Amino acid sequence: MKRLLPFQGWRLHFFQGVVIAIFLVFTMRLYQLQFIDYETYETDANENRLSSLPLSTSRGVIRDRDNLRLAFNVPAYNVTIVPAELPDDEQ
Repeated sequence: MKRLLPFQGWRLHFFQGVVIAIFLVFTMRLYQLQFIDYETYETDANENRLSSLPLSTSRGVIRDRDNLRLAFNVPAYNVTIVPAELPDDEQ
């Protein structure tokens, strides 16, 4: 009869079974995440990707080393006229 080393026999088969079982569990979980529950994770990712944060703008004056103003704020207005929205002429 052939003599087995300490790591051969039932211990080796048990260890192989445990490794295969763990591999199967990981494979099934990966399949579930990729193909079954993908919509949930996709919507969560899209919600995390975009966010809107209103910021108040405070603009200042840009000056050079001699304290001369290089850029400053000037109020500007745009006036537009849409002919379709004008009232009809009364003659």
